[in-house]
Amino acid sequence: MSAPGPAGRPDDPDARLEAVLARATATADRLRAHAAAQPADTALLQALAEAASGPDGSPRLVSLVERGRTTWAQVWADPPAHGPEAARLVSAAVVAVVGGHGLP
Repeated sequence: MSAPGPAGRPDDPDARLEAVLARATATADRLRAHAAAQPADTALLQALAEAASGPDGSPRLVSLVERGRTTWAQVWADPPAHGPEAARLVSAAVVAVVGGHGLP
């Protein structure tokens, strides 16, 4: 076992990586819980649907919503559960809404 480094942290890179990953996982879990508890704004959900239906969208997600397998609110609340394209589309929806309000 290696001696503690600065500020009492272990010098073992694997231990540091595990600590960072544990903090990142805990943060992601808190964000996911917060997002699930907060209903998304109607404008955001509309922008998400528009992004998914656009030329760079996701026909798969649109189909899942149209068939009632999921909702735009569920995609918004947990993008990773809906595939890698969902996170990209949620980001695009935020940019569209924020841009529409003249915010940087």
